[in-house]
Amino acid sequence: MLAIVMGAMLTGFYQSKTESLVMDTAHTLFDQAATKITLAFQKTYRPVQELTSVLSRAPQTSNPSLAARKNTLPVFISALQRQPETVAISIGYDNGDYFIVRAAASEKLRTVFEAPAGTVYIADHLVQADNGNALMTRQFLNDDQIVIEERRLDPMVYDPRTRPWFTAAMATDEIVMTEPYAFFFFRQPGLTVARQTEDGKAVVASDITLESLSGTLNSLSISPSAHSVLYLPNGTAMAYSDGSKMVVTTRENQSRIAQVDELDIPVMLSLDGENPIEPPEGWMENTVVLPLTDQLQPRLTIAAPSREILGSSYLAWHDALWTAIAIIALSLPLTWLIARSVSGPIRALRTAVGHVSEGNFDFHLPDAKRRDEVGELTRAFRSMRTSLRQHIEELKQTTAAKERLESELEIAREIQMSMVPGDGELNRQLRNWDMAATLRPARAVGGDLFDIAELPDGKLLVTVGDVSDKGVPAALFMARTVSLMKLLYGQGHSLQHLMHELNQHLALDNESCMFVTLLCLIVDTDTGAIEMSSAGHSPPVLVSEHQAQLLEMENGPPMGIHEDIDFPCCQASLPVGCSLILYTDGVTEAFSPNREEFGEDRMLASLAAIGSPDSNESVRGLLDAVTRFAADADQSDDITVLALKRL
Repeated sequence: MLAIVMGAMLTGFYQSKTESLVMDTAHTLFDQAATKITLAFQKTYRPVQELTSVLSRAPQTSNPSLAARKNTLPVFISALQRQPETVAISIGYDNGDYFIVRAAASEKLRTVFEAPAGTVYIADHLVQADNGNALMTRQFLNDDQIVIEERRLDPMVYDPRTRPWFTAAMATDEIVMTEPYAFFFFRQPGLTVARQTEDGKAVVASDITLESLSGTLNSLSISPSAHSVLYLPNGTAMAYSDGSKMVVTTRENQSRIAQVDELDIPVMLSLDGENPIEPPEGWMENTVVLPLTDQLQPRLTIAAPSREILGSSYLAWHDALWTAIAIIALSLPLTWLIARSVSGPIRALRTAVGHVSEGNFDFHLPDAKRRDEVGELTRAFRSMRTSLRQHIEELKQTTAAKERLESELEIAREIQMSMVPGDGELNRQLRNWDMAATLRPARAVGGDLFDIAELPDGKLLVTVGDVSDKGVPAALFMARTVSLMKLLYGQGHSLQHLMHELNQHLALDNESCMFVTLLCLIVDTDTGAIEMSSAGHSPPVLVSEHQAQLLEMENGPPMGIHEDIDFPCCQASLPVGCSLILYTDGVTEAFSPNREEFGEDRMLASLAAIGSPDSNESVRGLLDAVTRFAADADQSDDITVLALKRL
């Protein structure tokens, strides 16, 4: 009876653990699918978001003239080449004009546009007429950006100002994103990322195709009959494992994204995330919400037949059951003898376990010649002992490698800090000028930089910069920028020539598309006259007695993205007793624990409250204000503050 009861219990336990393991594996596959879909979207969305933001800040994008569009065309084509998921980039102007560049990558699209042979890009120029119609000129360009053919199309009724991406972007200064929809010409699901230009006269938009998400879902099938669908709370599908069903054509020959109930899925999917309905009998289903962005949080539902997930578990259980019955029936007369023969090796294994608990792996194990459970257990212990030894050795090596990496990062930080004055903490006086600066990387190394150099003519070159991203890549690009600056400013060039040359060198072979925002000042220490030039950087703050205001100045694009860019210069003068504060966006973009941004208004209020003491107090006071605001929140970006006071 004991043998029978034990056999039944072990068989049930085996089935329970096997089914639990299969279920855990299925849930793990669900989670992996959700993670891969999120990463696939972020890999596509984040570069396009940054690209759209950079293009919206380029000064030529808000100019609706044909000459400005011609200057913008190579930039758009370069962006389409670097971002294959971006199928079109456009500008909508506040006067109703429209400019769009499409990548004619497929033969189907070239057929729709009746494009001539050799067409790689299609550019449309739309101008609003007085009669309410729009005049369209279409250009077909080859891979060398040469116009193959230009056509004047019939007048049409189209106004970008009525499009959702235009109205949404005009309502805010932030990046906006439309809900997914079907692209008219491409016949693919996608969405549009848009942002208004800095002067608010136009909107730059990038169209992203979501076709690759369906391919990712198809590659993540957890069983032959599984179905995976990504959809919005209103039931609109974003991606499906069978991507050919994503776009449907209406009776009016219009394209739209399919609803989930139009995908012909042979199982009732739960569309209500708050009150999910039970899947039909014989099916397993899992639904999760994917926080792709603040504006876009679709649901991912994966459904699969239970027989395909648990089928192997049931087969193994039946085999184990019949095997246990046969063994019990044949071994009952020998139970007592087997128990006696088993107890000795088991006691030896128990002794071995005691050695393992003490961390001693050099213990004796009985011979594993037997083919019963004890023999299997002995072989498993032998394998476990070998695995534990290897694991502990690997853990030692990993720990040593981590310590070496931390040591190398500390050395890299010291090297990087040595490249800026005062090793990142500057406090000095030169003639009748008081200067102070502090650099705080968000990680071991960062991408912020500053420099104060005395030029051959006795003037001062003051520089503050911020490299895109953080960490080691930003630190390397920062080192390159600082090295080039030190090489160039000693050659006696003008500020405008210095900025042009520096951008030329940074844009050369910049395949990683990294860039740096830079603010450069040439200060006449005798007269207080200042010449300024900015490459996409935040304007400086003029601080007098309990007053602080941003200096208005013309801004250029960030450095390192495009060659042959000129940067505007402007003039200013610093009165005696006043200070000029230069900073990076790590100050204004510092976040509190509840994700509230520090912002320019708080920065100006803090500097006004500090007044205009010596430069070191100005720097310390602003940094203390940011630290109090952030409290226990992690530092989100590198922070640099530089103060310059005329005594």
